[in-house]
Amino acid sequence: MAGYNQYSFVKEELEHDSKVIIKELSASLEKYLLLHDYGEIESIMRRFSLIEVIQSISLIDENSMPLLTIRKDVNKELQLEINTDKKYTNIEKHAGFFFTEDNHSYFSYKPIGNSVKKKWVMVEMSKEIGYARLMDLLLLVNITGIILIGFLSFIIYKIIYQPLKHIEYLTSFSSTLHKSYGVNCEVNSSIYEINSLADSLNQLSQELLKNQAIRTKQNEELRVFNTELTSRVEEEVLKNREKDILLLNNSRLAALAEMIGNIAHQWRQPLNAIALLIQSLQISYELDDLNKKEFNEFVDDSLLQVDYLSRTIDDFRDLTKDEIDNEPFNVSEILSKTFRLIEPSLMNASIQSTLDIQDGIICHHSSANALSQAIINILNNAKDALIQQDVNEKEIHIQLKQVGTTIEISINDNAGGIPTEIIEKIFNAYFTTKHQSNGTGLGLYISKKIINKEMDGRLEVINNAKGACFRIVFSNSRRIC
Repeated sequence: MAGYNQYSFVKEELEHDSKVIIKELSASLEKYLLLHDYGEIESIMRRFSLIEVIQSISLIDENSMPLLTIRKDVNKELQLEINTDKKYTNIEKHAGFFFTEDNHSYFSYKPIGNSVKKKWVMVEMSKEIGYARLMDLLLLVNITGIILIGFLSFIIYKIIYQPLKHIEYLTSFSSTLHKSYGVNCEVNSSIYEINSLADSLNQLSQELLKNQAIRTKQNEELRVFNTELTSRVEEEVLKNREKDILLLNNSRLAALAEMIGNIAHQWRQPLNAIALLIQSLQISYELDDLNKKEFNEFVDDSLLQVDYLSRTIDDFRDLTKDEIDNEPFNVSEILSKTFRLIEPSLMNASIQSTLDIQDGIICHHSSANALSQAIINILNNAKDALIQQDVNEKEIHIQLKQVGTTIEISINDNAGGIPTEIIEKIFNAYFTTKHQSNGTGLGLYISKKIINKEMDGRLEVINNAKGACFRIVFSNSRRIC
């Protein structure tokens, strides 16, 4: 089958080339045939015969007999043949260009113009040279592919693996931060966000060290005060109040450290997944078993995980700086991947989730990862509401459909709905119904900002019979700039 495909490719290429060549040759000869200038005719035929793949060119008269033939010999020298006895059969049956072959060559025929008494031009092309050209092309493609794979592997190492090693180090450092006050982490990354996170962790470490020193000092003072309690009751009460304030601040810092530790725990799984993907890519490459589909799937999966990690940092660093991809993407696939990303968290909270997706929905603008982040925030909000309300049979239902050019994503829960007095504030920044230590109030705010600004859509919420329904509505058409 491979040989047949190569044969067909060479034949199609040479047939296409012969059409172009014979058309130009016919047009060039017509004028000089009218003038009977055979010297110029021979010169033109010799010039066209210099094309590598051409073996011979013949001028055929109305009786299907060759008038002139320019042929390459074994040394590729051009030889002139005049009025040979060979007769070309069946030419008169064709009104225009036609293409034939034998074991060694391809032959193309075309009548010369309308103003010349019926004459034909024939071009013979070498199959052997055609195949040689194909082999040169295949060799060039293979060399280019090897160079491209090597270059892409280097790029992946620089933009994914090295930053992930830094992130892995930072997550490990944050998980032990509560045990090692004052210790600084040393990171020198080309990515601003990673350096910013390292600076924040170092600052937090120093603050914890400072508060630990203050608390140690106050505990010592408290021990002394207790021995003199009778004479210094009022002074001790005042200092205990000051101690309580410092302990509260320290508790908040400890909560922040715990939150970073939780983030580190959540990041461990995607980091492990990316590490395994990189190892798999390396093995496939070494075994020469790497194909384009597997490579693209690796890049897509890795970038999805990395983008999620990066956006988690961006949400707290800069809420006004947004990245818009403006590339078409499959909404159905993005929603499925997002659901798979958060489904383990829902199952861990004993939440039964269902997915109803209309396949093949394409959005021609905006960012797939931005939409994914917005959906994750809404699902996390629904999960927290179900846990907070302590619903026995917790349920979340996700639906995707398209009507005309409008795409709609609905996320329903059975947590009892949102109280009417706060439903208008639900998308405000820093608004949360949870304890301050458990929520920042930024998730829904960021989701609405993504849908409104990056997708030119809208995010709305209504209460239904069982709970709340969040609806994301946007168009699938391209933006008009």
